[in-house]
Amino acid sequence: MTEALSANTRLQKMEKTRKIKKVAFYAGVDGRFGGVALALQGRKGFAKRLIDLRPFDINAPLEETLEEINKFQPDMLSGYTAGISILARCQQEGRIKINPIIVMSGGEPLYEADHNLMKRVYKVPITNAYGASEAFCLGMGGDEYDGIYLMDDIHYIEIMEDHILVTNLYNYTQPIIRYRLNDKLTLKEDNKKQFPFRLVENIIGREETLLWFNNDKGEKDYIHPVVFTSLSIRGIEKFQIVLKSEESFELLVIIPDRNLEAMAHNEAKISFDKLLIKKEMKNVAYTINTVEHPIIDKISKKYKMVLKDY
Repeated sequence: MTEALSANTRLQKMEKTRKIKKVAFYAGVDGRFGGVALALQGRKGFAKRLIDLRPFDINAPLEETLEEINKFQPDMLSGYTAGISILARCQQEGRIKINPIIVMSGGEPLYEADHNLMKRVYKVPITNAYGASEAFCLGMGGDEYDGIYLMDDIHYIEIMEDHILVTNLYNYTQPIIRYRLNDKLTLKEDNKKQFPFRLVENIIGREETLLWFNNDKGEKDYIHPVVFTSLSIRGIEKFQIVLKSEESFELLVIIPDRNLEAMAHNEAKISFDKLLIKKEMKNVAYTINTVEHPIIDKISKKYKMVLKDY
């Protein structure tokens, strides 16, 4: 019976896939991210004749994105979990109206609240893609799976207490062997047995706080922290953002060589000014301060890129 249901589910998915003509990918498209590179392959070669894949930059002003996605009317909506969840909230508020037949989130944990919101708004099953830049497809989750199936046929994944070690089985020239990812996986009993792979809980590590601000127009908009991971600023080893209000933040930077401090502060200001201008947030004020060590989160006892202090 389970095998029959599984086969029927796969047939239904294949039928839906055949109807896909337009795909919206809402993510950090400017960075060197694995998911972005994989998704944008759909704009090359023979694939571009089959589908119209349109990337939407998560660092663009939200109102601009809503207008463009509404015009595009995608059959499939994919991208970062936080971004898709925000689009769903905007649809609830009547600011956008799209009707995708497939919704795929990834890059971040898919929590129950976000999952339920997406499903309630879009009225379709939600696919949860689990991957990394170093290993594109580590697992795939769906409503019918009750978790995420690890792709054990193409990876050897060792599950530790607070991290995993990944060895891929397809990079022959330069293989990745026991590469550490700070994701927490919890194995669970697979009662449905839809695939011959291990099943893990849906919630997986890598969570950061969105930066919500009032923009130049007085509207609420956000900056996704993933855009900061692509920044490379000379002299700065690590940085941390402390939100101070809805229109201000503090940028804490660690600079091992203090001789480079002035240059590093200047380059950091140039980079962050560009981000704020792009998001139409020139009104947002910030200070840059050099520190010896980052602030450790009181709850998780770990470093977090974004902290809230108001």
